[in-house]
Amino acid sequence: MSKEILPDIGLRINKARIFRDLTIEAIAEKVNISPKTIYKYESGVTNPSVSSLVNLCNTLQFSSDYILIDYMNKDLYKPNTLDNEIYPNSYKVLSDKEKRLVNDFIEMLIDHR
Repeated sequence: MSKEILPDIGLRINKARIFRDLTIEAIAEKVNISPKTIYKYESGVTNPSVSSLVNLCNTLQFSSDYILIDYMNKDLYKPNTLDNEIYPNSYKVLSDKEKRLVNDFIEMLIDHR
């Protein structure tokens, strides 16, 4: 990754960790990174290395597309992107509009946590 700080990546890592109901300490232990480093990633102080990002994505069971997409191009997001990653089968039968509503609701819950 470049030296440029990418705060959206940290925010996505934070949201993925919270979604998985993991503490900073728990995810740090699972990926063999210090809690302080995870905190720095999530707060946008520093970027994860490529290998750390891969380990985080694998541990959190989120695709790197999810973690990077907000930074790369918000227009690339498709409601079905996360279907196989995090949502139960009942989510898959929703229309794109209904999925956007669910995603917006989840974002709101996480942001107001």
